[in-house]
Amino acid sequence: STTTTAAPSANAPAASTPVRKAAPNYNLSLTPEAAALSSSLGSNKGRLPWPVEKGFISESFGRHPHPQAPKVMVEQSGVDIQTSPGATARAVFDGVVSNVFSIDGSTWNVLVTHGRYFTLYAKLASASVKKGQNIKTKQAVGTVSTNEDGAAVINFQIWRDGMKMDPAGWIAR
Repeated sequence: STTTTAAPSANAPAASTPVRKAAPNYNLSLTPEAAALSSSLGSNKGRLPWPVEKGFISESFGRHPHPQAPKVMVEQSGVDIQTSPGATARAVFDGVVSNVFSIDGSTWNVLVTHGRYFTLYAKLASASVKKGQNIKTKQAVGTVSTNEDGAAVINFQIWRDGMKMDPAGWIAR
């Protein structure tokens, strides 16, 4: 058996140089409708309706100490909003349901695409939408689940071009 190896190209990076992949360009796949939707959502920053009718932010976005264990750091991709038991989770903007799924087998997640933006409604007891469904602002997407402490809490996230955004800056105050 003969093995041949090619000589390294003069343009090839050295073995110790990490090769960096270019970040995906999310604009390339946008239809004119999706681009308009992205622009419209972006121009509504600070004015979006809340994903529930009543509630308060019980855990903020980003890295911060755990409320009961200050030496433990929590990395929160969105905000937790405490609401009333049985509350309806609703879309904050027009979009298309990209996925409805469960990670832990007990709660549901609804992912909605708004052009370059995605919103995620997590910790739902049930979902009332289907993948591929067009939805409107304030349309029900599911019912908020109740945690082990008896509190109804939804986790709400906003992403743009694959980057986490702080939802507190997007919803109306």
